[in-house]
Amino acid sequence: SPCSPIQRDGGWRSRPGVQIKGNTLYVNMFYGSSIEDQGLGVKLVQDANMPNEDTVTFTVEEIAAGTDIALRQPGWMAGEPVITVNGTRQNLTAENGFFVLTGLQAGDVIQYTMPMEVEVVEAPDNASFVAFKYGPVVLAAELGDKDIEASQANGILVRVGTEDTEAKDTITIQNMSVDEWKANIAENLVRVQDSEDGNIQFALKNTDSEELIFSPYYKIHDQRYGIYMNLEEPDSQASQDRILAEKEELRDQEISVDYLDSFDNNNSEFAKNLQTGGDTSVGSFNGRTFRHANARGWWSYDLAVDPEAEHNYLGCTWYSGDLGRSFEIYVNDQLLKTVQINNAAGTNVFYEDLYDITDFIPEGADTVTVKFQSTGGYAGGLFGIRVITSTEYDHDARLSGLEFSAGTLEPAFDPDTAEYTLTVDKDTESVSFLASTMKESGLVYIGDILFDNSNERLVVLDGDETEIVLTSYAQDHETAETYTVTVVKAETTPDPEPTETPDPDPTVTPDPEPTETPDPEPTETPDPEPTETPDPEPTETPDPDPTQEPTGTPTQEPTETPTQEPTKEPSGAPSGKPGDKPDPSGTPGGSGSGQGTSQGGSSAQTGDSTDIMLPCVTAAAAALILSAAVVIRRRKDF
Repeated sequence: SPCSPIQRDGGWRSRPGVQIKGNTLYVNMFYGSSIEDQGLGVKLVQDANMPNEDTVTFTVEEIAAGTDIALRQPGWMAGEPVITVNGTRQNLTAENGFFVLTGLQAGDVIQYTMPMEVEVVEAPDNASFVAFKYGPVVLAAELGDKDIEASQANGILVRVGTEDTEAKDTITIQNMSVDEWKANIAENLVRVQDSEDGNIQFALKNTDSEELIFSPYYKIHDQRYGIYMNLEEPDSQASQDRILAEKEELRDQEISVDYLDSFDNNNSEFAKNLQTGGDTSVGSFNGRTFRHANARGWWSYDLAVDPEAEHNYLGCTWYSGDLGRSFEIYVNDQLLKTVQINNAAGTNVFYEDLYDITDFIPEGADTVTVKFQSTGGYAGGLFGIRVITSTEYDHDARLSGLEFSAGTLEPAFDPDTAEYTLTVDKDTESVSFLASTMKESGLVYIGDILFDNSNERLVVLDGDETEIVLTSYAQDHETAETYTVTVVKAETTPDPEPTETPDPDPTVTPDPEPTETPDPEPTETPDPEPTETPDPEPTETPDPDPTQEPTGTPTQEPTETPTQEPTKEPSGAPSGKPGDKPDPSGTPGGSGSGQGTSQGGSSAQTGDSTDIMLPCVTAAAAALILSAAVVIRRRKDF
C-alpha cells in the first residue's frame, strides 16, 4: 500500500518491497501488494502466493510515459525465469540483478515465473548438519507441542522455552550415503499435498524419518520445530562420534550441581547473577566462548552448591595458550586460589582445574559467589565453570535393564548375569531391544558399534541362531561389562484344543448314574412302609426278636440273582459308597431306580419285624430287572 517515501543517498527512494531511482520502479519483494507513486505516475498491483505458486502477476493500472519497471532476479531462483507481458514472452537479460521492462502502458499484465526447488543449506563447520529451503523460504519440521508452555528464567526479565529431549533432531539416511542423499535432494525431499490451511508441505524419502513434514518456518506457530537436522548414515563414524560427544556432555551434567559454558554477556551469564567491574568482556576462540578481565577488572557469578555433599569442588576450564597469566579467585569474598595458567596438560589445549571449596560454604548455604579478579594483567579467559561433588565418574558398567520386543528371555534379566537365550518363533525375522545403563551417560556397543541406547535397536535375525554381543561402559567410559544373548528360532507349541480329548466310552467308563447298578444285597434294603407286608393271620403277633425269625427262604432267593448281575455293569459303579445318605424313598437323590437298595441295608438289618423281609426281597428283584433293562437300553443307544 502507498506510504511516504524515504530519501536515500544516491537518489534512491524506498517503500515497502520496492525502491525508486530516476524513472525506474525496482520491485524487490514478491507478495500481494500495491504501490502508487505520483512522481513516476505509476500504480502497480501485485498478486502473489509464494512459495505455493512460482508465478506472480502485476497489473499496471497507471504508468507515465518513460517510466520503467525492474523485477529483481532472486538468488534462489532454480532455473531460467519466464517474463510475459500480456501473454507475450519477453527476451530480457538481467542488468545488475534486475530485469527491466520498458514501454509499458496502463492495462498491461506482467507475469513473472521464478522456478523454485528444494535446497540443502550446510552449517559452516559441519556439512552433515543441514537445513532446507524452498525458493525464498526456510523450511522447518513440526516436532509436537509437548510441554510447549514450560519455560525457565534466563536473565533479567527473560524466559526461554524448555528443551524436549525426546524431540527428533537426527535423520538417518537409508540406501545411500549422506552425500548422495544431499546431491539428489529433489528426489529425497518432495512436495506433497498442501495442508488444510494452505501451507506448502514436503516429506522425506530414503530416511528413517518419513513422518517428518517440512513447511515454511515463518508459518509455524504454537509448535516445537526443527530447522537444522543431523544427517547420518546408520552406524557411521559420524553417528558414533555424535553419540559419544553427547554422552560426554551428559555425564558432566550428571555430576555437576551447577555449570556455565556459554559466555554471552546476556541471558546465560545473567542467569548466574553476573556482576562486573572495570575492564571485562566476552569473546570466542576455537569454537568456545570465554570471559576475561584486564586492568584490575573483575566479574562474579552465583553458583549452586550441595550442602549435603561431603565435598563440593569448583571446576574452571582454561586455555594453556594463555600461558603465564596470573589472577585470583575468591569464594564468598575469601581468597581461594591465585591461578597461574600453565601448559602442563599440553600446548594450546583446554584443561580444567578443580578446587575444593567445601570449607568456603557457610553451613546450610546452597549458593556461593565466585569472583575472578585481575591482579594487573589479564584474568582468564574462563572457558567453563562448574560445581561438582565428586572428582571421579561412576564405575558401575552393568546394564540396569534389557528388554526385547519378542520372544522369551531365559534366564530373566539380572544385571549380574552375562549370558542369555532369547527364544522366538521360527518365523520371526527381526527383534528390537532396549538396553539401559546404570547412568544415562553410559555407553552401549553392539559388536564394535556405538549406538544410541536411549532408543530401541533393531537386529535382523540370520538363520536359526543369532548371537548378540553387547558391551556396556560405565559413566567413566572405561569400565566395561559384556553381555551375550543367543536368539534361537523354535517351533511354537500350540495350546491343546479342548476338543482333542475324546469323551470316555460309556461302555468302558462306569456310568456315574446311580440308577444303573443293582444292589447285590437285597436283604440290606428294608421297605420303610410296614403296610406293604400283608398279615395273613391278623390275630398272630410277629416275634419282635428278629434273630428268631426263619430267614432261609427269603435270603436264598434274592442272593442267586445278584451274584451274576454285577458282571453286566462296570465294577467301578458308584453304588454302595461309604457314607452315602439314603433318600427316604430308598434311592440316593430320589432317582427311583432301585439303586438305593444298598443304602437302605442298615434299615433292613434294624427292622422291627421279620414280616417286612419278603416284600423287601420282591422289591429288590424288581429293581434288578429294571436295572438290567436300563443297561441294555443304554448299551444299545451307544
